[in-house]
Amino acid sequence: MIVYSETKKVFINDVFNGELPEIIEEKFKEFGIFGGGEAEVRSWRNSLRCVSEVIQDSRIDDDVQVAVEFQIPLTSKRVDFMIGGKTDEKDHVVVIELKQWEKCFVTDKEDVVNAFTGGANRDVVHPSHQAYSYAKLIENFNEAVEEQHIEMNPCDYLHNYESKYEDQIRDNRYQKLIDQAPVFLAKDNAKLRDFIAKYVSKRSEKNLFEIIDY
Repeated sequence: MIVYSETKKVFINDVFNGELPEIIEEKFKEFGIFGGGEAEVRSWRNSLRCVSEVIQDSRIDDDVQVAVEFQIPLTSKRVDFMIGGKTDEKDHVVVIELKQWEKCFVTDKEDVVNAFTGGANRDVVHPSHQAYSYAKLIENFNEAVEEQHIEMNPCDYLHNYESKYEDQIRDNRYQKLIDQAPVFLAKDNAKLRDFIAKYVSKRSEKNLFEIIDY
């Protein structure tokens, strides 16, 4: 189930006008999805504004498809943001896990970092693990994704992350994860923009999110 799905142009306008968090919150109620509390609304307002600024790039056509809050079928997992289209005639969807973290710390647990989330410091999976696992879940759940040759390209965007803690999120023990789903920090907006434009530059002839959400 995709809560919000529009073109890039409409998405940017909804963000600019300050309407998107309320639109998503109403959709949550309409679809009977648990969530949409004050903290989550605040995260939509902050994170989606940052994403909106990143995708304002002439290399990415205004009519490419954007989706926010996709609940993966048969799970309680929700994908924060997706943008879909094509480059060189191949269909792509970029899956972006959004985090508001300012810092995190390495742990001795496999694929786990320690970050302030949910009001406390907690051991949680590295966001690259999260993004990659969501992309694989979508591929594995929906045969049409493979049959129609839609390529999933996961990454994570930590738009508040402080550069002085970069060595923690990018520690060598997480390199395999980062190779699968690159990490983009607050200072990496241009790199994230390049990553998206590499895969999504113009609209696909297919409704990619209708296929994913089938």
